Amino acid sequence: MKLNRLTNLDRLPARYRPELLSYFLKKTMGLYPGGTEPDINEYYRTLINSNGRYITESGTDFLSAFQFNNKRFAASLRKWPTSDFNVFKEIFETEMYKPLIDLILKHSPDKASGRKLTVLDAGANVGFFTIYFNLYFPGSETVAVEPDLKNCFYINKNISDNPGINASVLQGGLWKSDSFLQIKTDYRDGLEWSYRVEETDKDTGLKGYTIKTILHRKNWSTLDVLKMDIEGSEKAVFGERHATLEFLSKTRFVAIEIHDELADRAAINSLLEETGFEFFDDSYNTFGVNRKLL
Repeated sequence: MKLNRLTNLDRLPARYRPELLSYFLKKTMGLYPGGTEPDINEYYRTLINSNGRYITESGTDFLSAFQFNNKRFAASLRKWPTSDFNVFKEIFETEMYKPLIDLILKHSPDKASGRKLTVLDAGANVGFFTIYFNLYFPGSETVAVEPDLKNCFYINKNISDNPGINASVLQGGLWKSDSFLQIKTDYRDGLEWSYRVEETDKDTGLKGYTIKTILHRKNWSTLDVLKMDIEGSEKAVFGERHATLEFLSKTRFVAIEIHDELADRAAINSLLEETGFEFFDDSYNTFGVNRKLL
């Protein structure tokens, strides 16, 4: 066992420490930890790896303070079963969106030094990308689009717990048309980070929005950053050629997770090329910069 696993126990409230020590002991003895011990260990691991400390909790989530990029932020992570810890790890520990940050710093130093960026966070989950991006580019104006109501609650909570973040939450899904959608939980592990949507004729109350509609609502003539992780709905969003060419021609940087089992990567890449994007794949995402808008 690494020494820091024992020297950081003060990050947790005292009542959780016996469970954590029991977990360590059982793992050392080759036994299987039981009950909530693995869950407490996962939370503790997150606190250590992201220089975090427990603040408080409710029956459904932990509120913690973290340090990142020499700045402090607060984040609520739901208790198990949840995908929140996986999403947090991807964004803040492995920094899966760091190539996007590097692209902006490389190609738009003026934007990195004070100009407020416009950001569309499609598939916002609980808002961790919005927090992450603002830690690099404070004052950015973000629209966080997310279909699930509970996820939207936590986006709002995470935004409100971090004063200074300029973001609005739009419950709905990014789609090829302004239509009604329904949430499907049959994709991958079925947890919150893999919820997908499909179009329906029924008035579900859950709306799909085109990028054109969102830009019009915000009165944005261009979009600085399009981050898209929408569990296969990119097939619909990029499915209308004319509409796609229109919004890509107004977009400077993209970070798109293409789900190959549901979407056509070659077709999306072709549209990016046609609108002047230089792009590359890194981990799950396709990152790109629009050379015509530099």
